Amino acid sequence: MTLQIFHGSIRKRLALLFVASALPATLLFLYAGLERYNENVSRSENELLTFVSQLADAQEKTSLRTHLLLENLAKVPAVHNMDALSCTGVFTAVLKANPYLSGLTLATPEGDVVATTRPQTSTSLAEGKHFKNALATKQFAAGEYLVGRLYPVPIFPFAYPMLDDSGRVRGLLLASIELEKYGEQFKQMHFPQGSFFGVCDHKGTRLYRYPKSQSGSIGQPISRQMFEVATTEGEGLKTDKGIDGIERVNAFKPLRLNADSAPYMYMFVGTPKSIIHANAQRGVLRDLGLFAVAVAFTLTAGWFLGGKSLGLGLEKLAAASKRIGEGDLSVRVTLNPDVAEVATLSQAFNNMADSLSRDVAEKALAETALKESGLRFKALHNASFGGITIHDKGVILDCNQGLSTLTGYSQEELIGMDGLLLIAEQSRAMVRANIAAGHEKAYEAFGLRKNGEEYPLRLEARNIPYKGKAVRVVEFRDITETKQIEDALRYEAQRRKILLENSSDGIVTINHEHRVVEANERFASMLGYSREEVLGLYTWDYEAVKTREQIQKDFSYFPSVNMVFESRHRRKDGTVFDVEVSTSGALVGEQALVFAICRDITERKRDEAELLHAKELAEAANLAKSQFLANMSHEIRTPLNGVLGMLQLIRGSEVSGEVECYAEMAMRAGNRLTSLLGDILDLSRIEAGRMPLVINRFALSDVISALTETFFPLHYSKPVSLAVHTAQNIPDSLLGDEVRLRQILFNLVGNAMKFTDGGKVRLEVSPLLPHPSGRARLLFIISDTGLGIPDDKIAQICAPFVQVSEDYNRSSQGAGLGLSIVLKLVQAMNGTLTFESTKGLGTCVYLTLAFDVPEYETSIAAPRQGLEQEPPASLRLLLVEDEEISRMSARLILEKMKHHVVTASNGAEALQALRESEYDCVLMDVQMDVMDGLETTRQIRSGSSGVLDTQVPIIAMTAYAMTGDREKFLEAGMDGYVAKPVQVMELQAELGRVVAGRGEGKG
Repeated sequence: MTLQIFHGSIRKRLALLFVASALPATLLFLYAGLERYNENVSRSENELLTFVSQLADAQEKTSLRTHLLLENLAKVPAVHNMDALSCTGVFTAVLKANPYLSGLTLATPEGDVVATTRPQTSTSLAEGKHFKNALATKQFAAGEYLVGRLYPVPIFPFAYPMLDDSGRVRGLLLASIELEKYGEQFKQMHFPQGSFFGVCDHKGTRLYRYPKSQSGSIGQPISRQMFEVATTEGEGLKTDKGIDGIERVNAFKPLRLNADSAPYMYMFVGTPKSIIHANAQRGVLRDLGLFAVAVAFTLTAGWFLGGKSLGLGLEKLAAASKRIGEGDLSVRVTLNPDVAEVATLSQAFNNMADSLSRDVAEKALAETALKESGLRFKALHNASFGGITIHDKGVILDCNQGLSTLTGYSQEELIGMDGLLLIAEQSRAMVRANIAAGHEKAYEAFGLRKNGEEYPLRLEARNIPYKGKAVRVVEFRDITETKQIEDALRYEAQRRKILLENSSDGIVTINHEHRVVEANERFASMLGYSREEVLGLYTWDYEAVKTREQIQKDFSYFPSVNMVFESRHRRKDGTVFDVEVSTSGALVGEQALVFAICRDITERKRDEAELLHAKELAEAANLAKSQFLANMSHEIRTPLNGVLGMLQLIRGSEVSGEVECYAEMAMRAGNRLTSLLGDILDLSRIEAGRMPLVINRFALSDVISALTETFFPLHYSKPVSLAVHTAQNIPDSLLGDEVRLRQILFNLVGNAMKFTDGGKVRLEVSPLLPHPSGRARLLFIISDTGLGIPDDKIAQICAPFVQVSEDYNRSSQGAGLGLSIVLKLVQAMNGTLTFESTKGLGTCVYLTLAFDVPEYETSIAAPRQGLEQEPPASLRLLLVEDEEISRMSARLILEKMKHHVVTASNGAEALQALRESEYDCVLMDVQMDVMDGLETTRQIRSGSSGVLDTQVPIIAMTAYAMTGDREKFLEAGMDGYVAKPVQVMELQAELGRVVAGRGEGKG
C-alpha cells in the first residue's frame, strides 16, 4: 500500500514530493531557529565585548596621551629645573588645554611637593603606588584607587620620572584623570534596564560604577569571584550574580601600560541575562510563524502546478533521455510553449544532443593529433634543460637525459624505479598526496640524489595518455640557486619594509646628483606627493631654506655626510613646515648614496614658541609688576615717613594724655600700613623669583626668644597664653636663612594669636628623621584654641588677598597676604606646610624645614653678644632730604636726641656743606632732584668734589626697601641703611653702630 502511493502520474509524485520536502525543511528551520537564537545571544555578548573594548581602547589612548604629555612637559626648562613658581603657570596652561586632566603636580623623589595645581594638603606623596613604581622603574607608572580631597570624586593617578644626566630621578610629574566621562558614553549606548558599567584597579577596588548603586559604593572591593576570573582569563565573558541579586552576562577587559606590564585597571560591562535571552527568543518565534505560512503556500502551489502540461513535457524529456543513453544521438524533443520552464528544459536537451554529436566527431580528430604530439614530445623532453619523467602510479616508465644528470642515476637505472626514491623523505608525503589528487600546478619539494644529497626542487606534473593508458608526466627542476637568491631578496625586502613602512618618520635615499631614488610613504605624504611623484625629485625641489647652490656646496664631500640638523621643507602645494633631518652617507656598490630620516617637528616648534612666548609674557608681567610696586613703595613710604615722623614727635612731646593716645593710635595705623606695604613687596619679590635665600649660621634659640618677646605683651590685651616647647636633641646652631625663618614663624604665631580670643597658643619644635642628604629636618607645630577654619576654606587660605571671613563682620584686620607669603617662602626653602582645623575648636599648622648643621656642632649654643650701641650724646649731623615734611620731622627727631643738625635738600647742597665743615655722620636720601644720593656718595668717596672728609660715615635714609637695595647702597660707598618710614629706635641704633665703627677705624 505504501509503495502504491509513490506510483502514478508526475502530478501526483510532485505533490507528494512537496509534502515530503516540507518535513526536512521544517527540521532544518527548527535547527536554524536554534542557531539564530544562539547567534542573537552571541551577538549581544559580542556587543558587550565590543563596548568594553572600545572603552578600554579609549582609556589606553588617554593613558598614552598622559604619558606623552608628561614626557614632553618634563622637557620644559621650568619643569626640568623644578622652578616651582614658573611650574605653576605652565601647569595651569596645560590643564586648560587638556580638560580631561584633573590636576598636575611636580614632586621631589622624597614625595615633597614642588609645584601643583591643587592646594597642598599633605606632607608627602611618596606613599602612592604610582609614585613608588615610577621611582623604582624610572618609567611611566599608573596608580590605584584614589579620591580627590577637594572634589570627592574618584580619580586615577599617573606618575612620570624626570631623570638627570646621570640617569637618577630628580623629580616626578604626577597627573590624575576623572572617570565620570565613561558614564556619558554608557548612557549613549542605550543598554537594557539593569545594565551597568564598572571600573576597578589592580587590587579589585571599585573606581567607578554607572549607574551608581547603594550596594556597591566607590572604594569597596568588587565581586571576588568576578575579579579572580578577570585576573586569570584576561579579556572575556562571565555570567555572575551581582550583589543586587541580578544574574548578568559580564564582559571584562584588563588595561596595561604596555604588553609586558601587569594590568593596572579592569573594565566591566554587564547586562541582565534574562533580557538577552528574551530578545533572542522573540526573533525565533517570529521566524517560526513566517515559516509555517510559507510551508502552507508551498504545498498548495505544488498541488496545482503539477498539471498536465508539466507532467506530459517531463515524460517526453524522460523518453528522449533514455534513447540518448542507448546511443541514438539524432533524437530531439518538440518544444512546449505552455510551460516556460519545460520549454527551456527541452531546448537545453536539444542543445546537449547537438553538443554530444560534435564531441564524438572531434574525439576522432583528437586521437590522431595525440599520436603526432607524442612523437614531438619524445624529441622535446630529451632536449629539456630539466629532468622529465613519465610514471604510472609512481613507477618510472620513461625519462630524459636531464633527469639522469640531475639525480646521478643512469637512464637505465631510472626506468622501472619508484619515482618517490628521487624525493627526500621530508617531502614524500606531500608528493604522494599530489599524485593521488592529480595536482597539476607547480610546487616545491626537496629532491634526493643518488649520493644522498638533498636539494630544493620544483615539480610540475600533467596527466597525459601514454601507450594506451593515462599516465603522469613530471618535470624536475633544480632551484638551489633560485632559493639562495630568493632568501637574500626576501631578507632584504623584509628589512627594507620594516625600515621604510613601519617608520613614523619620512625616510629617503638620495644619489650623488641629489636626486630621490627611494622613499617611504610617510616621506611622500609629508610633502603632499604620491610615492611615484617623489621619486626623481631633487633635494632643492622640496628644501625651503637653502638654494641649489648652497646645497651642492654643503654636500661637496658627498657621500661622507653624517649630521643632524633642522630645516624647512616645501610641500607640493607650496606650504612649508619644520623638519629635523638626520643624514648618513654610504657607498652601496659603486654608487654613492645618502640616507636621510626626516621628522615633522611643526607641532614641537609651535609648542616651543608658545611656551617661550608664555614665558616671556610671564617674565614681562612680573617685571612690570615689580617695577610698579617698587615705585609705589617709594612714593608711599616717602609721605608716610613724614606722617610717622611727626607722630613720633607728638608722642615724645609734653602733651596731654588724650593727644598722646591719639598719636599712639595713629602710629599703630601707620605701622600696620608699613607692614602691609612690606608684605605686598615680599609677595611680588617671591613671585618674580627675586628673593634669594641668604644662608648664614644662626641660633634657633635666638629665633624662639625673639618670638616669645614679641608676642608676650599680647598676653595683657586678651586672655591668651603662649607656650613654647623645644625638644632637647635639636641642634641650636643651624645653617639657613634666619630672616625668612623668623618671617614664617612670626606670621604663623601672629595669626594664631590674632584669631584666638581665649585659651592658648602653643609652639612645639621636634626633630624628624634626617634627610637623605644628611640635613637636619625639623617639625614646627603651631596650635591654637581659636576660631578654626571651615573645611571649604582650608584650600584657599594661602591664596593672596584671601581671608576666612569675607563679610563686613571681620574681627581681625589684615590684607590676607601673610599665609601666601609663608607658603611661598616654605616652598622656596623646600619645606612643607599643612593645615588641620576644626571650626570652633582651633587650628594646627604643621611646618617641616631642613637645615644644614655646622661641623662639630653641639646641642648647646653660646649666647650671642649684642651689637647695638648707643651713639654719643651729641653729634654733628648733615641731613640730606628733598621732601620738606620728611626733612623737618627727621631734623626735629634728631635734635630731640641732643644732636646738632644741618640740612640740605639735594646732593649738590650736601657737597657744598661738606666742603665748608666736617660732620660726624651724613644721613643721605637716595632719590633727589639736581643730584641723587648715590652720585653724591660716589663724589664724596672719590675725593674729586673737594670735601673735607672723604671717609665721613654715610647712612642711607631712603624709601627704597626692595630686596637688594641695602646691599646696592653699601656697595656704592654708604656705611649704613635705614628704611622709611624711619623708626626712632632703628635710627638711633644705626647711628650708634656706624659712628662706633668710625671710632674703631680711627683707633
